[in-house]
Amino acid sequence: MVHFHSYLDALVWRGIVPAELLYPQTYLPGVQEVGISGLNTWGSLYPRVGSVTQQVPMKGAAVLAQRVANIISQSAQPHVYAALSPDSGYRYFGLGPVLPNDSKNSKWQRLYPHSSATCEVFGSNDTMSLTTWGDGQSSPEEAYSWNLWRRLECCKVEGAFIGSIAF
Repeated sequence: MVHFHSYLDALVWRGIVPAELLYPQTYLPGVQEVGISGLNTWGSLYPRVGSVTQQVPMKGAAVLAQRVANIISQSAQPHVYAALSPDSGYRYFGLGPVLPNDSKNSKWQRLYPHSSATCEVFGSNDTMSLTTWGDGQSSPEEAYSWNLWRRLECCKVEGAFIGSIAF
């Protein structure tokens, strides 16, 4: 199921209707940044619109994916979307909103253009590195896709099966 399609939410996603300006986080720099605020930031979570200023296209796409995940993981947002909810008919557990820089809450797995077997949190600090995150992984058409994984804790096993006797 598609939970968010930017064409359906074009008025808000493209900033034509400034609904995201209602959130105080939009006006507070350094609040809910993807990355470490002040040292290494990829972009802000707010305003949750479809444009971001980022020199590295793959980092910009990651910030947009983080924004969409934040929108669909909450109810009553000023966007056109299908919220993830326990009542949606899928096996989904209400884990709260997807927040940036929180490895206990969610991780991302790259699917396209080059799939990755590992998961990571967006916003890694690469300021002291000779290369930046995403170098050698970009696509010519600047199309990227990730899978979002949410952390679940399993239930405790209350007892154990010892054995059986067959007659």
